[in-house]
Amino acid sequence: MTDVPLLLAEIIRAGLNIEISGPNLEIEGPDDVIERFLPLIKAYKIEIIQYLESDPADRILDALNQYYTLIHRL
Repeated sequence: MTDVPLLLAEIIRAGLNIEISGPNLEIEGPDDVIERFLPLIKAYKIEIIQYLESDPADRILDALNQYYTLIHRL
C-alpha cells in the first residue's frame, strides 16, 4: 500500500486538484498530468476517498508525524 498523504501531496504539487464527488473522485488539471497520475489514483481510489473524508485534525496530526519522522532521519 502506498502512503496516501504523500501521494496526494505529489498530485497537488503536479498541479492537480482532487475532490470527492459522491462515490467518485473529481480531478481537475492538465490532461497530461491527469494521464500520468490516473493509474495510481484508480489503484488507491478507496484509500484516497477515506483519507479525504477523514477528520481534518487527524490529517494534520498525520502530516506532523510524517514531518517528525523525516526530520529525525536526517
